[in-house]
Amino acid sequence: MAKHIALIVLAVSILNPSAFADDLPKDLLEKPKSFSYFAIGSEHINYKESISVGGANFETDTSANNTVLLSGGRTFVSRESSFSINAISTLFPNHVDETWKLTNTILGPADLDGDGSADPGATQVYEPQTVQTNRFTYSRVSTQFLFHYHPDLWWSVDVGATYSLGTFKRFSFNYNDVLVCDTAQRDCSGNTVVEETFGEFSIQAGGSIHFPLTQNTLLRLSVLGGMPLFSRIENSLYPDLDFDSTSGWHTEIISSLMYKLTSDISLGFVHDFQYHFKKQQHKTSNQVAVYIPENVRIANRFGLVGSWSF
Repeated sequence: MAKHIALIVLAVSILNPSAFADDLPKDLLEKPKSFSYFAIGSEHINYKESISVGGANFETDTSANNTVLLSGGRTFVSRESSFSINAISTLFPNHVDETWKLTNTILGPADLDGDGSADPGATQVYEPQTVQTNRFTYSRVSTQFLFHYHPDLWWSVDVGATYSLGTFKRFSFNYNDVLVCDTAQRDCSGNTVVEETFGEFSIQAGGSIHFPLTQNTLLRLSVLGGMPLFSRIENSLYPDLDFDSTSGWHTEIISSLMYKLTSDISLGFVHDFQYHFKKQQHKTSNQVAVYIPENVRIANRFGLVGSWSF
């Protein structure tokens, strides 16, 4: 993906758009038209968590495919300035399998008499292994507002903010009884449903390119980076705790290729790539340390997009 983006940027930087100015419609050389868009497609979510507790390292790496909706538009105030509002919404989250693994060798409790529970004072060595499996769903909605300054006809400097709200659920648990249930004193009936909700307000900055390849074909490419100013995470296992660390960062790359059907209506393809990183954090509840693992969320969204100018 990064290689493809680099090639596009290189190609645009080598070409001199002004050389084609005489061949382009006059309205492209003056104040551009404002436009709205609507896209529906598929999102591939890759969710990774890792945590280190008491010398034991655990991690999970899960992927899900959901149906997604993208919508928004850009309004040109003048030739030099515009603003845009963009929204992303998971329409329906699919259930997938998730596996948690112990990734290092540790010394832990032992079940010597085979009754399914740890024996007091007994220990044994545990090699890397699966410690838990469960079902998993992930969904997310976000609204983004950006201001665009256009020093040149073909590109802009972009700044703004995004508010996003995400939720994941875990259920249908199967545990390694000795490693998970006895040491953590967990409910191992398998009937628990764990829901975690995270809201985040972030600032963003970057740039975008609007490049007419021909009179009827337009390439749009936007690259943004940002960091949270406000963050709140709640987990249903610990309803009295709010995790509010703003550590972390994210980046987003949006590209679209549009073909003009009429002077005001275009159809094409859109790809939205997002990478979110959040550091591990913890708090204490009833003298027990509660952790939110370090996590990485990677989203690739593809869709068919319709755009209309006004």
